[in-house]
Amino acid sequence: MILTDLVPDNVNRGWDHGLIGGAKYWMPNYNAVGMFAHYILGVIVAGVIVKLRSLQTRSSWLFDGIALSAFVVMMVFLYTQRYAPDFAFSLGNQPYFYPIFPLLIAIQLSCLPFSRILGRVFDNPFFRYTAKISFGLYIWHYLILELIRLTFNPSYTYFGISSLSEHLLISGVALLLAFGAASLSYKYIEAPFLKPKLT
Repeated sequence: MILTDLVPDNVNRGWDHGLIGGAKYWMPNYNAVGMFAHYILGVIVAGVIVKLRSLQTRSSWLFDGIALSAFVVMMVFLYTQRYAPDFAFSLGNQPYFYPIFPLLIAIQLSCLPFSRILGRVFDNPFFRYTAKISFGLYIWHYLILELIRLTFNPSYTYFGISSLSEHLLISGVALLLAFGAASLSYKYIEAPFLKPKLT
């Protein structure tokens, strides 16, 4: 019903019409009900890990092989789909190539805790830190992108910069600023709330 009955009109629909046009472009495919399909894969992964741990599953090269195979297939799939239209190879017009891409990630997440080496490779300090501050990255990154666009470079929009080197430079600065803002907000806002309250 969402995909058929909640489709916005085509007036000013698309990223070339700013944020409102972009939001109209995303709807109805990016919706809470449909995105639940992505979320449920994470729930299933958690259940698989708990079950394997309850069976006292030992580390095995088999898990390395499955996780590595899923990773390679995922990279090849992303490479082959780099010019595909939005929502291509997607069940129910869900974004992010559902279910192929999220399922490949789910396979990796299910296997990595029981792998011999690959789990340690993926569970490195940089990835751990990025995961720890990921909420702050999510919250702050768009504000930083907009501030850069408004104050320094008005062409820093969706498909607005044709120079790859300029885009990489600005995006690199934005990424560093987002990591800085996320680190500060984690330390001074999130961490104090995450600590157990002493009564």
